[in-house]
Amino acid sequence: MQNLQDINQVGTMPQAFLATIDEAYNWLCKARIEYSHNSDIWHLRRNWPIERELILAELNNAAFKFQPTTRYHFEDDMKIIFAARDSLVLKMLAIYLKSILAPNLPQSCFHLPGRGGIKAAINAVRDQAPDYNFIIKTDIKGFYGSIQFAPLMKIVREQISVDSICDLIEQSLYRTDYDDGDYIDIEKSLPMGSPLSPILGALMLLPLSNYFDAKDNVYYCSFMDDFIIMCKGKSQQKRMLKKLYQLLDPLQLILHPDKTFIGRITKGFDFLGYHFKEEELSPAKKTLDNFKAKISKLLERGASRERIGRYCKRFRQWLVAAVELVIPHELNEILEFYSACLTA
Repeated sequence: MQNLQDINQVGTMPQAFLATIDEAYNWLCKARIEYSHNSDIWHLRRNWPIERELILAELNNAAFKFQPTTRYHFEDDMKIIFAARDSLVLKMLAIYLKSILAPNLPQSCFHLPGRGGIKAAINAVRDQAPDYNFIIKTDIKGFYGSIQFAPLMKIVREQISVDSICDLIEQSLYRTDYDDGDYIDIEKSLPMGSPLSPILGALMLLPLSNYFDAKDNVYYCSFMDDFIIMCKGKSQQKRMLKKLYQLLDPLQLILHPDKTFIGRITKGFDFLGYHFKEEELSPAKKTLDNFKAKISKLLERGASRERIGRYCKRFRQWLVAAVELVIPHELNEILEFYSACLTA
């Protein structure tokens, strides 16, 4: 069998990309450990030494083809599952792109690996807010579902100089979904279940990050398609809003009208499940409503107090982790009541 060095010499793919296959395989095995016994992950695992070399050869010779994805419908949701081999290759791309793009992707994109996630974004906004007076808080309407492939690939090819990698990414985008006997060609939208989607989502909004990060007296922070632009003055806020629309137009993206707040920071605003007002942080109303709705659903299904107590414990742990906040009295009473059931 050829080793990675030999494969790289005769093929089209960078050795650094091919070398990610074992890390991607370990990730895939853990991610699908509880999949059904007839899932294709078990065929891949049983035949891994042979499959490994076949996948490397197909990738290196530009012969790898993504299979149709499968849609699974649930009561309140729909999930897209990639074939095991395809998910492996998507993870390889994600690992490789992270390594080559990380130095160039703005630190303001907190959803990317190694950026600290939601809580880092919350603390960053909280630290910066006292230095600014006006804010634009918004997100993209149906972000993943509305991403057009042409403008996305234009950005991808500007950022990635390896044509074979770009071609593989483009092939993964123009996929076919299998849905209960129907085959549907997909012309737009990133699938939520793809390990590559977070990086591609960040690239799609790169024009926004690059512009607002470079502006004086402006603070920009994003987590996926939720983002904040803080300004010093009212006139500057108007200019930034106008520029935001100009940047979104060629990307064929629009702001969500119900999730957009434009005004003074002192009035308070919600961001990533928390409410900010005068340096005080508390759970957002929507977060509280979702929590109460979950408790009601558990009660309707006859869940025991112990089960609800475990949910309350996890919710509190998430809520207070890595942030300092004020817990409303009503919420605190509910948490304490059900948490007490764990030790009763």
